[in-house]
Amino acid sequence: MSLRGLTEIIAGSPALQALVEDIGLGRAPASLGLPRAARPFVLAALQRHLGQPIVYVTASVEASRIATDALGNLADVPVLRFVEPNTAFYDSVPPVREVIAQRSVVLATLSQPTSPPAIIVTSPRALMHSVAPATTFKLNTRVIRRDATINLESMLEHWVRIGYEGEPVVERIGAFSRRGGIVDVWSPAHPLPVRIELFGNVADSIRAFDPGTQRSSETLEHVVITPLDMTTVGPQTLLGYLDASALLMIDDEEELRDAWRALEEKAHRERETLAESGAIEDARPPYVTWDEFTTARRSIRSLILGQSEAGALRAHPLATQFAQPPHFAGQLTPLLDYLKTQRSAGDRVRTVVVSRQAARLAELWSERHPAIAAQTALDEPPQGALTFVSAALPAGFIWNAELSIENEALGTANSQFSILTSQFILLTDAEIYGFVRPEWFLRTRARKFAPEQAFADWQPGDAVVHEDYGIGIYRGLVRLTVNTGTASHPVEGEREYLLLEYADGDRLYVPLHQLDRVTRYVGSDDAPPRLDKLGSGQWEREKQKARGAAAELARELLQLYAERELARRPPFSKDTPWQIEMESAFPFIETDDQLQAIREVKADMEKPQPMDRLVVGDVGFGKTEVALRAAFKAVQDGKQVAVLVPTTVLAQQHWNTFTQRLASYPIRIEMLSRFRTPAEKRAALEGLRDGTVDIVIGTHALLGKEVKFKDLGLLVIDEEHRFGVAAKEKLKRMRAEVDVLTLTATPIPRTLYLGLSGVRAISRIETPPAERLPIISFIGPWDDAIVQQAIRRELDREGQVFFVHNRVQTIHLVEQKLRRLVPEANIAVAHGQMNERELARVMTRFAEGAARTERIDVLLCTNIIESGLDIPNANTIIVDHADHFGLAELYQLRGRVGRSTVQAYAYFLHDRHTQMTPEARERLATLRESAGIGAGYAIAMRDLELRGAGELLGAKQSGHIAAIGFDLYTRLLANQVQTLRALRDGTPPPPPEPKAVTIDLPLTVGLPESYIGDATLRVQLYRRAASLSNEAEIRAFEEELEDRFGKLPQPARNLTYQLRLKLLANALGAQSITTDGNRFTIRAEAIGQMDSRRVRHMIGEDALIGRTQVSLLRSGTPEQWKQRLMDALRKLAEIKAALPPAPRTPESPARVVAPAVEPQEAGRLPPMTQDDW
Repeated sequence: MSLRGLTEIIAGSPALQALVEDIGLGRAPASLGLPRAARPFVLAALQRHLGQPIVYVTASVEASRIATDALGNLADVPVLRFVEPNTAFYDSVPPVREVIAQRSVVLATLSQPTSPPAIIVTSPRALMHSVAPATTFKLNTRVIRRDATINLESMLEHWVRIGYEGEPVVERIGAFSRRGGIVDVWSPAHPLPVRIELFGNVADSIRAFDPGTQRSSETLEHVVITPLDMTTVGPQTLLGYLDASALLMIDDEEELRDAWRALEEKAHRERETLAESGAIEDARPPYVTWDEFTTARRSIRSLILGQSEAGALRAHPLATQFAQPPHFAGQLTPLLDYLKTQRSAGDRVRTVVVSRQAARLAELWSERHPAIAAQTALDEPPQGALTFVSAALPAGFIWNAELSIENEALGTANSQFSILTSQFILLTDAEIYGFVRPEWFLRTRARKFAPEQAFADWQPGDAVVHEDYGIGIYRGLVRLTVNTGTASHPVEGEREYLLLEYADGDRLYVPLHQLDRVTRYVGSDDAPPRLDKLGSGQWEREKQKARGAAAELARELLQLYAERELARRPPFSKDTPWQIEMESAFPFIETDDQLQAIREVKADMEKPQPMDRLVVGDVGFGKTEVALRAAFKAVQDGKQVAVLVPTTVLAQQHWNTFTQRLASYPIRIEMLSRFRTPAEKRAALEGLRDGTVDIVIGTHALLGKEVKFKDLGLLVIDEEHRFGVAAKEKLKRMRAEVDVLTLTATPIPRTLYLGLSGVRAISRIETPPAERLPIISFIGPWDDAIVQQAIRRELDREGQVFFVHNRVQTIHLVEQKLRRLVPEANIAVAHGQMNERELARVMTRFAEGAARTERIDVLLCTNIIESGLDIPNANTIIVDHADHFGLAELYQLRGRVGRSTVQAYAYFLHDRHTQMTPEARERLATLRESAGIGAGYAIAMRDLELRGAGELLGAKQSGHIAAIGFDLYTRLLANQVQTLRALRDGTPPPPPEPKAVTIDLPLTVGLPESYIGDATLRVQLYRRAASLSNEAEIRAFEEELEDRFGKLPQPARNLTYQLRLKLLANALGAQSITTDGNRFTIRAEAIGQMDSRRVRHMIGEDALIGRTQVSLLRSGTPEQWKQRLMDALRKLAEIKAALPPAPRTPESPARVVAPAVEPQEAGRLPPMTQDDW
């Protein structure tokens, strides 16, 4: 969002213009003494006048983020943040590539004379880490121009030397990919990756492309390839990249010096610790000291916006024009009165309210005064006396502006006769609510993935499900020789298939166009899946049983939905000013799907039917805030709220959150748990009975007989699956009486979510907070020095550590070892065999973190770490014997850290003296490779989603899910729900899912290895291709292949031809399209309903028409007979569309019968006999 109109107010002032002149003449003061709120405005205004690169140094990482936020809204030029490496100075673990790339983007911007002037914001930690000398950086930069001659091998070797990595698909900065005469690369100097297409050894075309779609966009004349990772030792700073025109601006010199020296002292202590163990050699520190930075800045023009190290006798005249605005501490009535007073002063005073809640504030204003709509941007100076803008700024101010007045009545050349003072008042969330809501304007770019990444969860050896043949093992791609000529003139060709292995070694070769019928098996973790035997009929029986169970469950869900629709209770009121005020005090920016969940919950509460909604989202994604707002809404209508949680620790966490957020309101909040004394419990129970307690938070004790509510209106249940059978039965009865909001951190699969829409109210919060950093993962053998360094680094930044050792028998031996390694750490042990009260006490002490003076530094525990706990201060986890855990467990454990803006670390260690199994090695490799969303992450998420599905659907369905696989079961359930809903509502039922169609034509089909060499990528593209559902998608797929890999070879064209035939075959309901001698045969049940004379007239007089099939002569060139076959299918589909619809039962859409074919010949059907005609 743009707030550049506010910058223009400051930029036009005489005082600022005088400062610009002084800077140009080299006589600017050392420091300006500006108040903190004014600094980003003055910096943006100066840049507008100077038009030069500016490096702005703040004293902390947090301050640099806030400044980047503000400048991103205020400045006319790009704003980049020179980020801090997410490693300590003496770390053996390198920074993640995303951080290296972000730093390289800044170096590339400053090193290119053609780059537009930018504002670079940074901090001491970022500047202390040395960079490559500017001369070295520029020496290794290459510019590739269109029509230039290129030595490809030499160029790729150079890219590897300067830090680039070869990958099959380019999805991140610093990656390149070569495919024949096409090279993709993503340089830090460009906002998008670039595709270079060669003609011989000449760069024939250079195009930017979108990493998410992999499609080219604009054409470029050249691409600049700058170094990505050129580590150096020595006092090389960012300042070396600034030319004579650049300006260094320091936020506050004294704060900067103190922060810099504190970091030096911390690094020195770390160095001494490592030197004691002999882990490092005696050499110069690997960072830039304060003295070296001070020396480097002497050769650069600099300006201190705040105070200098020596202080200043008086502030600059510009600083004296700023004053502090009033603060309202969340009280909106005094705010509205103040705005009214200022507005009455007319045009002499302009007031701008910049707030995340501007739309709501404008509504409150408009209830009492002439309506003013909130704006989303402010590109020009505000014209009216009062303006509301939906945006975020760190703080406001009052600007006493100098204003020259022209007197037109004088009519003389010297008509500027007086200078008056006008006021500009800026109010932000800091003044209105007392806090700054972070915006993270320049957040880490959300990484985009190629479209085929959605299909990246198969590995050879994985169990998969073929919809028609059952559960088998995926063995990879194979090429089979086929006859692409005729019987009399055979021609050998190749066709690629997916090979699946079944029971007794049976093999199934799946044609490429049928890959949409194969999904990865996700089922029970208790035992490996039982492989099906081809041709036994067992698979079809399992499917039929699962289909029946899905139909029964669908009927139950619809019955519950109908009962809820009939129930009535008075609807809750619309949002009040208090509701707006409380929600506005939320100190974070809500994500879009969090806001959507809040809207859905409120809409449910405002209906006359009781609410029963499930909110799904990971820990730290904002579910508690959704519940808190719902609870506040209920309390305002005089209702009581019960919040039910599975553990004492979670009860304490929720109680802390609710009491802090609602402290300003007359609401009594109590907690029922083991941590309460008998007297406190009695007082809470009495308050519930007489109505003086508004909100109660507790464990299953809330469901006891002694708990009586005066008027319970809302029940919030956190992680319902963790309660016992008796508790669940009690909750089931309560659901019929009060509004229920259920929260869970276990993911619900999207297919199930969509299938249940309309019968189960589900809200999904999938977006993590924007400021989260990727977790740095280290995988290797146990090493005392690494463990010691990891714990001490976390303690040094006042953080806490999870240490997971999953054997109770030896956990105290590990405790003794850790006490020897880190004697200064306060270590506590937690495991499932401890006394429950003691375990809860330990967990609570650890969860309170920095809030306690005698806190627990290291929690040594088994894998009982609460999946619901949100401990932002714990940002290092060490997992001992990590090779003994499953992949989903490892992901869950890693997810315990990284829940704040602090860099998190995860160490997965194994015994160096024990041989790991190949499966364990593969799990750990997957964990290393997928720090974010990717193939391994998708596998772990599917395992977690299986649990989520079991929790939502009930234990009865788990057996059916295990028998036929999770994907197929959810599709069956979704189909049954939609069909029964249509039957109930009298609407058309969903169309039946198309059956498998066999296409066996004399064509070489596939993506040749010479075209796409990476087999994994080919499988992903094949799976994408098989899922295409219309002509437009197929055409786009062809264009994408040509763009990414070059001109389509004939086998690839044959593949997309088969996909088009498949679409037409599905429209016709055809079972197969095959070749027999010199004729094609199309088999389809619908042919028996068609007029044979009309068919022959439309597709050709040579057609042989049987009860369920049509045969055509194959003549002419391949292109000719391919076109004729396509036309015949299209015309048959048109004839079928005009036939009267056949009657259907509710179960018929889900019915699928596997064709009886030999497993070794799955791609073929037996030839027709005379009886078929």
